[in-house]
Amino acid sequence: MTEVQHCSPPRTSPGNTAAAFTAVPADRTVLVAVAVLAAVPVIAFGSVWGAWYLPFVSSALLGIATGGRSVRKRLTALLIVAAGVCGWGAPLLWRSLSGEPLAETARTVGALAGLPPWASLLIGTTLLIALLQSLLGLWLGRSAIGMVLSWRRARTRQGSAGPDGLT
Repeated sequence: MTEVQHCSPPRTSPGNTAAAFTAVPADRTVLVAVAVLAAVPVIAFGSVWGAWYLPFVSSALLGIATGGRSVRKRLTALLIVAAGVCGWGAPLLWRSLSGEPLAETARTVGALAGLPPWASLLIGTTLLIALLQSLLGLWLGRSAIGMVLSWRRARTRQGSAGPDGLT
């Protein structure tokens, strides 16, 4: 049901004024986009406070929420991955614009790690890690919900459960 259905008054008797209009189902992709936009500040604040794993967790939860639904899978995957990268990139950008020596810190960390002392390389690697966390979380969430839904389908095909509730 991706098309928006128009509201129409319910078919009732002319004297029934308590009947309300039917609800309009929203496009699921818009709901996913709103959920992803809500995840960006959560990931950003979490990364400021040291919760480096939030791109993975939020992507897994969004993958579970969208895995079994009829939404545009590629678009939601792109939105969820972008949320993880933006969630980690926003605090980096904020710190850089507020005058913190972000590039110098990245060069120092790169030199200590045995990498070339290029700030762009380390910042890009940081954002790549957020992208990978988001992809893996999305994969895990969609896989988990897919397993649960296939298990449910198999149970319904088998028929009713036994007297103890097990098959």
